[in-house]
Amino acid sequence: MTVSNLLKRYMSIVSGRFKTNTLRAYNNAIRRINKSPFSQRCISDIRVSDAKKFFVDLHHQNLKYNTIDVMRCILSPAFQMAEEDDIIRKNPFRFKLSSVIPTDAASRKALTEKQKNFLLDKDIEYTRAIPIRNGANERGQWYHDEIIILLGTGMRVSELYGLILKDVDFKEHCIRVNKQLIRTADYLYKVETPKSESGIRTIPMSDSVYQAFRDVMEKRTPPDVERMIDGYTGFVFLTPRGLPRVAAYLQAHMSYLHKYIKKHYDPTFPSISPHVLRHTFCTDMQRSLDVKVLQYVMGHSSVDITLNTYTHMSYENVKKAFNEAMGIG
Repeated sequence: MTVSNLLKRYMSIVSGRFKTNTLRAYNNAIRRINKSPFSQRCISDIRVSDAKKFFVDLHHQNLKYNTIDVMRCILSPAFQMAEEDDIIRKNPFRFKLSSVIPTDAASRKALTEKQKNFLLDKDIEYTRAIPIRNGANERGQWYHDEIIILLGTGMRVSELYGLILKDVDFKEHCIRVNKQLIRTADYLYKVETPKSESGIRTIPMSDSVYQAFRDVMEKRTPPDVERMIDGYTGFVFLTPRGLPRVAAYLQAHMSYLHKYIKKHYDPTFPSISPHVLRHTFCTDMQRSLDVKVLQYVMGHSSVDITLNTYTHMSYENVKKAFNEAMGIG
């Protein structure tokens, strides 16, 4: 059996359990693997050193660490299946990728309080400068409210855009997160459950988040016919044409906003994205919330993710916590 045949067999068994974006990433990874002579090798001939050399060669071809890691995420369980079926003696991909090639990912850092305030201020200025396009008035604070909400809740952007009107409870001051809205590469809308079971949760609203949602509802213009997607309708966030917004819109806005800030105000301003806003919220909240509470609010399946991936401790954080513990004003 070749590597290509093994991957095909593995995906025929497990593809149904993957969400749309994950499945797309895995299929892209398999296509990359199949372009390599490695894909035609017999799986019983592959040793650990062969597996490591395959990744090293990809690294020398200037593929990004994350791209190679997705390949590892599909190769390792596929070979594990072959081991369990007694087709091979040992899974040669059971090692950490970081032990073979260096990571090229920049350390994600949370925004400081000053940077958050600056971002919100310049977002207003930037959105007012956007010209009218295609006859639709796109001036105004089109994404300002979303940025406030993500900074104040830590939601994933797909969860934010998956909210329908009844998910926002103004009476109880809470948001009920139970789905996410995505758009496929074929521009088809899909509603899926959150990333894990832990993603189904209820998040309290702060005063700023409450007001941001009030502003969104006030500015929301219901279309003549509300779009129905997988049985859901009444999505909170709509485009000027009345279609539900998706992550790509906010990601593009923040990318342009970042360029605007760097060009006109601060060339050192850090990269911003919806995920950076989520990371910032988690980092801010870990100073005041119990870690298990924070895990719940973030929708993490493991507390290790909350502690090791999303929080970022700076000297300012340490100093503030130290002063509070010591009673220093």
